[in-house]
Amino acid sequence: MGRGYQLDLPCFPPQPVEEELNSALQAILPQRPVASFRNFENLFVELADETTVRSFVPDLLRIGRFHPLGLVITAPGRAHDFVSRYFVPGAGIPEDPVTGSIHATLVPYWSEKLGKTHLSAFQCSQRGGHLLCELAGDRVLITGRAKTFMKAEIYLPD
Repeated sequence: MGRGYQLDLPCFPPQPVEEELNSALQAILPQRPVASFRNFENLFVELADETTVRSFVPDLLRIGRFHPLGLVITAPGRAHDFVSRYFVPGAGIPEDPVTGSIHATLVPYWSEKLGKTHLSAFQCSQRGGHLLCELAGDRVLITGRAKTFMKAEIYLPD
């Protein structure tokens, strides 16, 4: 992969999930999670393997009940350090194709788990995307390719 674009994001280390949310998460998953954690805007679940992440059929109505929280599922990857998928139906996003911001929590999680600061990630939505990630102190650097799909101008009030 060529250099591409790089995002420089604040690191949001994983936080514990409240027991009631943990129970609700388990009810929508195909198997018992390896781990669950959260940040300020999303719930994260580690599943056993990449195949389970790729084959997951989301119950968008149940996931939408977590509104405004999104749901990220992740697992160790075969060709990448980890894979993920991201669902936010409560905000009108059934599945986001490739999401930089979720990696501000996934990178510190997998960095600690795998004992390395440079990671290869793949978000395995239908479109999918490969990201090169680095944990750099309190920052997460994410490099990947991007395709322009929209151009717009935003006007702020005076």
